[in-house]
Amino acid sequence: MKKDQFLKLLDIFRISPMETDFERLVYKKERLSSMEYHLITGENFGLAGNFGTGKTSTLNYLQQLIEKKKMGVVIRINNTLCNEDVFLRQLLFKLLEKNIVKKIYSRDIEDFKKMIRSTQSLEDFLRSLIYYEPRKQLDHARVITLYKEYLKETSSSEEELDFIFNSYTLKNIVAEIFRCSPRRIFILVDDYDKFTVDPLSKEGGENRLGMFLTSLKDVTEFSKTTWVFALPQSYYKRFNVAVPYDDELNFLGVLGQVYIFLNLSVKETRKYLVDRLSQIDMYMNQIMDEDSFKLVYLLSRGNPKMINHIVKTALYSIKVRKKKRIGIDDVLDILRDSDKYDDRDISIIEYITETGRTFSNDRLLLDKLKIDNVPLLMRLERLKEKGLLKSEFYETIKYFHLDYEG
Repeated sequence: MKKDQFLKLLDIFRISPMETDFERLVYKKERLSSMEYHLITGENFGLAGNFGTGKTSTLNYLQQLIEKKKMGVVIRINNTLCNEDVFLRQLLFKLLEKNIVKKIYSRDIEDFKKMIRSTQSLEDFLRSLIYYEPRKQLDHARVITLYKEYLKETSSSEEELDFIFNSYTLKNIVAEIFRCSPRRIFILVDDYDKFTVDPLSKEGGENRLGMFLTSLKDVTEFSKTTWVFALPQSYYKRFNVAVPYDDELNFLGVLGQVYIFLNLSVKETRKYLVDRLSQIDMYMNQIMDEDSFKLVYLLSRGNPKMINHIVKTALYSIKVRKKKRIGIDDVLDILRDSDKYDDRDISIIEYITETGRTFSNDRLLLDKLKIDNVPLLMRLERLKEKGLLKSEFYETIKYFHLDYEG
C-alpha cells in the first residue's frame, strides 16, 4: 500500500467521527432536526448510550450548529462526579469566563471571579486528601473548619466571608446569571455516561445520577437556558418513559426527551465503512475481505469508536507486514494485545472464521491446537461466554460459530 493512501486511510478512521457520520450515528436525519428544534424552543434533552456511540460527537455537532447560527452562548462542561456542589462550581467558572453579565447582585463580576478562585484550590486539595488519605482521618467537621480558616486568611474582610457563606449559594449565583443574561445560554454537559463514585458521598449508580439531575431542576428550568446531557444507556433503561404510562419514576421530570444511541447493526456497520472509504474514492474490497469485515463487526459489536480503533490497528499491521489489504490475522491483532486471550483462543477464532463452524471433536482443529476435545470444549464455551461465539445443536452435535449477528 502506498504511503499517501495509507495516511488517507488513517485519517478517515480517526477515533472522532467525521461530520458526515452524524446522520448515521443518530440513525435518522429527522433526529438531528428534532434536536435542533429542542435547542430553538429551549427544551432540555439527553443523549443516552454506551461509550463510543457518538454522544460527544453529537454534542460537538450541536455546539457548531449553535455557534454557526449565532443562537446564543455555549457552555461546555465535562464532569463525571454526581455532586451538585462540584458541578455548580464548575458551571459558575464557565459562566464567569464568558462574561455574560457585568454585575451579579450589584457586585462587579471580577469580584466574584476572585472570590470563587480563592476557594477552589483549597477545596480541590481537601477533596484529594479525603480521597487518598488511607486512614480517612479528615472528617467533615474538620474539613469545614479548615475551609473557614482558609477563607479568614484570604478574604479581605469578615463581611466578604459572610457574603460567601450566608448570603448567596452557588445555585443562587448561577440562577442570577441565568435571569440577567441578555442571550440564551446552552449548557452542553458531557461525560455523565462515565460517571464515577463521589469521593465525599461514596455514592454512585443510576439512582444517584437521577437524584443529581433532580437536584439541578431549579437551575434547568429558566426560560433563557437549554440543557443537553450525555448520559449512560443504563440511565435510559432505568428511567425510560413507559407507554402506556404506568406511574413510575422517569426522566420527564428533568428532560423533555432522551435520544438513545445504540451500536450499529451489521448492515449499518457495512454502510459506515463504505461511506468512510468513499471519502477517498476507495471500496471495501480494496482494504478488507468479507471474513475480515465479519471479524471487525464481531469485535466492535458495531460500536463506531471501536470500529475505527480496530481498523486503524489492522492498518498499522498491514503496513508492517507490507500487505495490500487487511486480513483475518490483522484484525485479530487487537486480541493479541489483550491479556484475555492466548494464542490458542485466537487460533480458534481464526479457524472458525475460515471454516464457518467447529465442534469439540473437530480433528483438524484439535491437531492444530495440539489439545484434547475436553480442553477444546472448555475454550469454546469460554469464548461463547465472552460473546464471540454462539452454539447450536445439529443431530446431537453442539456446533460453535461466530456470533456474527451479535
